[in-house]
Amino acid sequence: MEKDTFLAPDFTTLDVICFATNTCPLGINIPNYDDIRENEGFKNVYLSNAMPQQTLSSIQFATPEQTTMMLENLTNSYEVHVACHELLGHGVGKSIYRNADGSAPTFTDPVT
Repeated sequence: MEKDTFLAPDFTTLDVICFATNTCPLGINIPNYDDIRENEGFKNVYLSNAMPQQTLSSIQFATPEQTTMMLENLTNSYEVHVACHELLGHGVGKSIYRNADGSAPTFTDPVT
């Protein structure tokens, strides 16, 4: 399932000015076209200002000390979480596909 050639991972943090949907993800892996990703590479992006703000009153079932610790570490822990998801989840695999003639690609097809 690995890529044919190793492409060094790239992780960037961006600030969002406008995201034209009803929700904004914390991270994205672009481009979404597998042929471009396979041949040219891709970027993993953390959208740093897309995370909703947490306040003391928005955290339930925690002591004041726990709430303070959570708020102090929330942004850094989300950034690490998004980085691991983008770099490991999207960055290491290869899409399973078949060639136009129906033959399997050079790697082992896990379906058969």
